Amino acid sequence: MSRQERPSMNQPASLICSISNTSLGKVLVASSATGICALYVGEQTDTLLTTLSEDFPLADTLLTRLTELPSPADEWHQTALDIAIGLKAELPPLDLSGTDFQQAVWRQLQTIPAGSALSYTELALAIGQPDAIRAAANACGANKIAILIPCHRVTRKDGDTGGYRWGVELKNKLLEREQKFSSI
Repeated sequence: MSRQERPSMNQPASLICSISNTSLGKVLVASSATGICALYVGEQTDTLLTTLSEDFPLADTLLTRLTELPSPADEWHQTALDIAIGLKAELPPLDLSGTDFQQAVWRQLQTIPAGSALSYTELALAIGQPDAIRAAANACGANKIAILIPCHRVTRKDGDTGGYRWGVELKNKLLEREQKFSSI
């Protein structure tokens, strides 16, 4: 598929990415010319890079050290990393690639305060699509910008944590960390 035949989700043509070791594991941050388009958490660098190439199959990718990023990507990546490790900061610009429905879900996720959670049912209601519970859950699963778009704050209606693209263990860790800091 040529760059002219891009999917309708307007994926970026090129990405700059950095990988940092954190208390959560390895954190990969990727940005386009307009903002952060991916934040992945995992244990294996190869797995993170494979996921990036699967999520952005048409993008040329440059992997570099955080300290060697060009401006403004250097600030965006550092801010994204700060948020990922639990420091409070204002969101860097985001470059969202997704359907209109997915983007509506992701915008709604950003309104959930740290330390709080919504059910998938409440999320579907909040975007005005009460019958789209499964689709809202799928949009959470398609989120490429972990933590910054806080899909970890969505749980099942019965109170169970539910699934998480980056693993239920990480989801629980993030929820516990946010609950702890929001009660201070």
